[in-house]
Amino acid sequence: MPPRTNLFQDVVAIIERHKVRDAVVTESAMLIDRDTGEPREVDVTVTSSTHDGDIVMSIEAADRGRRADVPWVEQQYAKHLALPTNQLVLIAAAGFYKPALRKAAALQVVTITPEDLEDDDHEFAVISRLASPPVTVEPTPAGAELEVRPPPGTEMVGAPPALLVYFADGTRADLDAIAHTILDRHFERILTNVSKDLSRTGRRTMSIRDRPPEPLFADARRNDTGEVVRIPVEGVVVDVHVDVELHPEMTMVARLFDTTPTLYGETVIGNAQAIFVATDDDGATQATLRTRDPGERTPDDWELDGMFGFPPPDA
Repeated sequence: MPPRTNLFQDVVAIIERHKVRDAVVTESAMLIDRDTGEPREVDVTVTSSTHDGDIVMSIEAADRGRRADVPWVEQQYAKHLALPTNQLVLIAAAGFYKPALRKAAALQVVTITPEDLEDDDHEFAVISRLASPPVTVEPTPAGAELEVRPPPGTEMVGAPPALLVYFADGTRADLDAIAHTILDRHFERILTNVSKDLSRTGRRTMSIRDRPPEPLFADARRNDTGEVVRIPVEGVVVDVHVDVELHPEMTMVARLFDTTPTLYGETVIGNAQAIFVATDDDGATQATLRTRDPGERTPDDWELDGMFGFPPPDA
């Protein structure tokens, strides 16, 4: 069971109030470890359903009597690499040591401390910390090499990966097109592999070996006579670049606070956290955009007044 600190209870309560309508908040949730197949306990999960599957935010709490250190952050990060966690949030009622905060930031792990709940607008500040940006995953072939086994007494004409390849009817084959065909064949497996860590923007590299999509042949030359013979291609190795990019777009949520229709969203502008809040009161809409640089306590405000005309959300 998670330690029931006031901070922990407050954060869970904020999530309950601001969650997407269909999201499910579960305390002491059990997630399946993909490596062992065994269930692992997580202090709190927030699960949202999308057309692409469930999105899981996992929240873990530190022991109430001490500040969280680097080993604890690394331990939690490693634990959730094997769990279906899309976003990891760590709560420490006693705070974090500075190196632990730097480690969490490097791992794209969200941290919440008592100081995050001190501001008047702390609920929006907490929710903005928990916003999970959408991700683009784009695999592209970066090169291909043929696997051939020349018979004794022969040498290949050309050298991998610059071999000339032919179909069975003797027409030239496009190695780039073959690489794309093999990538398409393994596209789902590539995404499964990359999806184990979608916490940061960057390029991943991997190689795929497969049989040719249809019979292929390459040229070899006999050492004694100089005769050119065609030998079958046994396999194709495709180098793949997978570009992962986080898109911190603003996610807008509409809800009623008492009787006031309110629209708010969270995103990142440069390195700053940004919160957009708009309220509709007797037909006049007022909107505020607040940004706060990392480590800064006081946000900068830009206020916009006017008729935005968004409809009141359902109660």
